Amino acid sequence: MKKHGVNKRAFFRVGTKLDAVLRIGNRRYNAIVVDISTGGMQIESDRELPVNEIILVTFELDNHRMTAFCKIVRAAKGVDLEYLYGCKYDYVSKPDMKRICSFIFDTQALERWA
Repeated sequence: MKKHGVNKRAFFRVGTKLDAVLRIGNRRYNAIVVDISTGGMQIESDRELPVNEIILVTFELDNHRMTAFCKIVRAAKGVDLEYLYGCKYDYVSKPDMKRICSFIFDTQALERWA
């Protein structure tokens, strides 16, 4: 969230296009992680999901299978038939969080020096 040119986000986020699977109970939905930070992620899906729902997100990051329990904190209708969800981590293992941190740092460094 920007206000007068200042980024008010608590966590730096980077854009991605990572295929993901969302699980809610025994239901599975395909999705895309469109950005990621150490605090959460934004997900795009063609399924309408309720805010405050806890979901299990599985995706691959740098050849590692990652899983994160996330709470949907925000939902918006996209341009076509997709929905965008702002998700806050409820639980991520320490090794997976280290991989997320490394990915963000490496991506930021590459963008800075590109």
